Amino acid sequence: MGTIFENIFEFAPDAIVVVNREGHIVRVNTATEKMFGYTRDELLGKTVEILVPERFRERHVEQRNGYFIKPRVRSLGLGMGLYGRRKDGNEFPADIMLSPLETAGGMLVLSVVRDITERRQAEEELRRAHDELEIRVQERTSELAKANEALQDEIAERRRAEEALKNYTAALEEANRIKDLFTDIMHHDLLNPLSIIKTMSELQLEKTEEDGIRRSLLMIKRNADKLIGMIKSASKYARLESAEKLERSKLDLNMVFRAAADSLMPQIEEKNMKLEYLAKDECYAMVNPIIEDVFSNLLDNAIKYSPAGSKIEVNIIDGNNSYRIYVKDWGPGIKDEDKVKLFTRFQRVDKKGVKGTGLGLAIVKRIVNLHGGDVWIEDNPEGGSVFFVKIPKT
Repeated sequence: MGTIFENIFEFAPDAIVVVNREGHIVRVNTATEKMFGYTRDELLGKTVEILVPERFRERHVEQRNGYFIKPRVRSLGLGMGLYGRRKDGNEFPADIMLSPLETAGGMLVLSVVRDITERRQAEEELRRAHDELEIRVQERTSELAKANEALQDEIAERRRAEEALKNYTAALEEANRIKDLFTDIMHHDLLNPLSIIKTMSELQLEKTEEDGIRRSLLMIKRNADKLIGMIKSASKYARLESAEKLERSKLDLNMVFRAAADSLMPQIEEKNMKLEYLAKDECYAMVNPIIEDVFSNLLDNAIKYSPAGSKIEVNIIDGNNSYRIYVKDWGPGIKDEDKVKLFTRFQRVDKKGVKGTGLGLAIVKRIVNLHGGDVWIEDNPEGGSVFFVKIPKT
């Protein structure tokens, strides 16, 4: 056991100094030599005041004598503002623990000395940081006071800002109302009839064996399934608030547009119209599948408003960072004052004999906007209209 305690004493990380009643150093450890810069032989037999700054030595002698009269344990970290003195004269802040030791040769005092220079530096840095923060708070408070005074002088500007906020709030409320109305239309006025059409076509397919009728029923079922999917996507998109919430994947716009054109071929053939589809290359872009609804609506409009026997021209043009899609018709054309109205919900140009909800182009505009794109109308120099859609590639 003696060897264990000897090792603990000798190799402790703090300096340990043992002093007798006369104040002479009778034992030190290795850490004491490192901390104070003295060799062991230079310390043994000397009074402990050799390790105390000169200005404190006289008082230290009195305190030492008093301690031996009334010995007690004093713990580290009491913040007593003590200092040690190295052999080279440099001083350092220290925490010192004192503990009396009763021995056969009389009472000894064991002192554990810890250099707290780094701790004091950290405390000083913390104090400086606190003082700097106080100064900044005062400066900021002064700035805020000045800003508040300036704000009081800008009543007119604040009123304009309040008016703008009211307008924005009204627009937001209108947008939410449109979204809710559109969602209801999707679910009730369109989805339910389509579900009936799909079910009836499936029932007829089970009963019918004639090839021609089966092909027609299959087309009905396929398009009903397609429309149901589009309506569900449209309902979902109506609840989105920003483009970040619109899930996208890499799709070939050419393939999507061709699928939309194929679904409308019966209407084209019924009016004896010709569809000139000029796009041939792959046109990949990060889009949501609901983008097909844009193409379907534009083609459907062109078919509805163009005279029988006319043609429709479709193309997709690569514009480096985006694709520019156009649908050109040779119909009656659109007046300039009506072009903006067409993209507003339930706003339709007077076209006698043409049925529609007035939602188609409003849907187009909203889907395109959600993709970060743009949609507009230009005149066809040969008569008619050209609907343009710009879709970013990414």
